[in-house]
This record gives sequence, C-alpha cells and structure tokens, in this order.
Amino acid sequence: MGASASKPRIAITGVGVVSSLGIGAETYYQGLRMGKSGAVVKDTWTEEGLDKAFFYPCPEINIKDYFQDLKAPFPQRYSQLAMMGCQTAVRSAGLENSEIPNDRIGLLLNTSLAANAAVENYLEKLFRDGPQKASPFEFTKTVSNTALGDVTRYYKFRGASSLLLGENSVTYGYDLLRNNEADVIICGGFDEIRDILMLSYEANDHLVGCHPDGELTAGQLLLKALEREGMEDKTVIGEAASFVVLEKLEHAKARGAEIIAEVVNYHTESDHSYQRFIFERNEETFASVMKESLEHARLQPADIDCVVGASCLPWQYNNYEGKAIDELWGEGEVYFTTVKPMIGETFGASGQSSLVAAAMMMKNREVLGHGLPEKHFHRGRTRVNAPEKTVESVDLRHVMVNSIHSGGNTTSIILRNPNL
Repeated sequence: MGASASKPRIAITGVGVVSSLGIGAETYYQGLRMGKSGAVVKDTWTEEGLDKAFFYPCPEINIKDYFQDLKAPFPQRYSQLAMMGCQTAVRSAGLENSEIPNDRIGLLLNTSLAANAAVENYLEKLFRDGPQKASPFEFTKTVSNTALGDVTRYYKFRGASSLLLGENSVTYGYDLLRNNEADVIICGGFDEIRDILMLSYEANDHLVGCHPDGELTAGQLLLKALEREGMEDKTVIGEAASFVVLEKLEHAKARGAEIIAEVVNYHTESDHSYQRFIFERNEETFASVMKESLEHARLQPADIDCVVGASCLPWQYNNYEGKAIDELWGEGEVYFTTVKPMIGETFGASGQSSLVAAAMMMKNREVLGHGLPEKHFHRGRTRVNAPEKTVESVDLRHVMVNSIHSGGNTTSIILRNPNL
C-alpha cells in the first residue's frame, strides 16, 4: 500500500447516496448541512417484543420509476437499494452512455446483513411447511451476491467485481485500480434493515430507549434520550446505500470527468478487542490504523484538517476514537465530525456515507456539524472541533475518514483536495 511513482493516482469522480435523508448525494449532503435528522419513531413492527424505537428508514421506492426498462420479476428491496445507490453514483460520474469498455468498469459491493429478507422468507416456509414446499427459486434469492448480479446485469459491467461481507469496498477498489485491473471501479455499501435485526439489538439492550414526549420530533426525542445515564453499549440503527466512483486520475482527466477528491492511501487492521457488538472498539487499534494510514500517505497529523469519524454516539467517540485522536494530535487542532447521528449506524453503507460527506466537504469548502450538541463530546487535551453547525470557507487539504465494519476491521482512508 506504500506510495509508488509507477502506480496510478486514484480519484473520486462520482458519489451517490440513498438514505433516510432522501435520494441522491446532493439531497443527502444538504440534509447533513442543515443538521437534519432522518430519525423516526417507529411502532409498526411485525416482531413481538419491539415497541417504539428510533429508526432511520430509506424512502419507499418504486423501482420501476427509476429503471423504466426493468422487467419482472423485480429485484428484492435488498437489491433495489444497491441499484438505486449505484444509479445515483453512475449519473454523478457521467458514466451513463460512456464509451469506457464494460470490461474496464468494475463493481465492488459491501453488505453486512446480506439478503436477510429472502433468508427469512425461505426459512419460514421451510420450517412451517417442510422441505417439500421449499422453493428452489426462492432459495436462489438467499445468496448474498444476488445484489451484485442484479446491478451488473442491468449496467452490463464486465470488469473486476465482487461482493464483500462487512468490509470496506473502497480499499479493495483502490488496490485493484493501482494494479491496473480496471480503469473505473464503483464501490458501494448497502443494507436493508429488517425487524428481526432490531429485535436482536433490543433483546441485547443495545438500542437507545424511546419515550415519546408531547410534540417533539424524533430527532429532538433522540437528543433528549442521550441526556439519560447508561447510554454506553447502545446505538441507533438506519439503512442506506452509499456509493463512490473510483477512477484512475489520468483516465478521469482524459474523459473530462470532475475530480471531486483524490484517495491518497489507506490502512486497515482487525480490531483485537472486537467480539460481537461491532460498535465497541479498541482505542489502540484506532490509533494504530490512523498512524499507519498517515505513514502510507507520507503525511503527518498536522497535514490533516478534518477527521470524519466512525463513531455514531458520543460514548464511542469518548471511549475509543477520541482517545486515539488525542494520542495523535496532542495539543494540535483538527476538526471532527460524523454523519451517523443524522442517518444512524447503517452497517454496510457506513464507510461510503462518511467518504461521500468528506469528499463533498472538500469540494464545498466547509465542515459539517455532526448533529449532536458539542457538550456530549469530551474534547480532552486535544482541541477537536465538533461543531453543531456548518463551518464555512474552510480549505481542507486532507481529510481522514474512519470506518468500522462488522467483520472486525477498522479502516482509515485519507483524501486529498485536488484543488489545493
């Protein structure tokens, strides 16, 4: 992963997001910019044991409205989220009707929960009616890479493609492009959230409790809930599909594509304290991953102007990521923000959601607020600016983007501003 003069530089030329804030990267970004929360208080669960809970749902989508030439049988919602996220990124990058050979465009997808709806449906019928009633056709939909097939068939991508489980697809795409395995690789993350997942988190006391109060919005209720004691080991869950288009820099310039940001390098490590709750991490691993990413990029902490964090709620920042930032920056100053309070912990989409925000902040010369009062974040001796509102007219040279994954890995990616 070290820098090499013989290796091509890698750019981000397209971004796409479907989240609780809406459809499209610009809608997503403006929602973040205005401090919107995509949270709702949902009480229409089908699973017994779930009452009212905070949830960040994607908008309901009629796939035929966005893919008019799609023929029945239509993909399941799991695949539809991936197709929608990919479509917004493809359009952002100007890849529709491009002359790039299909075998030079790759697709890497990451999911943490896979085709869980199809698995539930198949197993329910199997256990209820017996093997003789189980449909082989339904079984084929339970395969994790169903979404990969649905997207590649529609777009006819023929390049390097793979489905990852609980990893960061951008790191794989970066390496494949550097090794000349493709000219363009679309890297996405997505997950559909099912009631059974929410029930499992509720049963393990990992969800932030919801106690409705008058006419407060879901976002206001969440802020009020965070004032209570005992918030550690809890999270708020959302669903999203987030995509970035990676492209060789010279290839992008040759076709006149917009260079949104440059991916300088990255580092990934398996967190040795990770067990079964993915949001609990080790501060030493966080620090090690950030240090190594800086070393691979040949940068110092002072070269980083902003960290877009992996933390969702303040306890994660204060216990793990914030301590690692303190270790690296000491008495230095760096902005810190995180998108997760506005869209929830979105599992497979989390890494790309943070990366999209980071790239667009560079482009727009601003640092977005993280949607939580700054008082929740204990800044320690490091002057980490965790703004509640957007800070404008900021030239961001380099942004570090951290992410955590259900496979146990912690990843740090460094972006460079192509205009500075």
